[in-house]
Amino acid sequence: MAENIDKKFMLGISEEAKTIFKAVLKELNLNENIKVKLDFAVLSIFSQACIDYAKFNEKLQSDSLTPNEYYNVYNNRQLAKKDIMSSASKLGLTPTDRKKFGIEYTGDRKRTVVEEVLGIR
Repeated sequence: MAENIDKKFMLGISEEAKTIFKAVLKELNLNENIKVKLDFAVLSIFSQACIDYAKFNEKLQSDSLTPNEYYNVYNNRQLAKKDIMSSASKLGLTPTDRKKFGIEYTGDRKRTVVEEVLGIR
């Protein structure tokens, strides 16, 4: 399903964010233990916020930012982080939400599709 999703559901997000959108969609569809009514607007926000957060984080590493530019980029990164956290919770992607669904990971486990795309463990 993730490969065939209509572009109209990807509510104006970048090409990079579409990769995350499809990975999350695939992850939620593969795991029958997660019963979430998927909100494509929230998934779009999550996907784009992940990309924005990474870009803002990269910009903050630059030595060429003025203090005002640094402050603006930092604030934008914090807003992206807030969007990620709130939308991840609504999508059932946080550990707390997974526990609500009765999904607990113990010991060594295979990385999820989302973790692969985002490069996290």
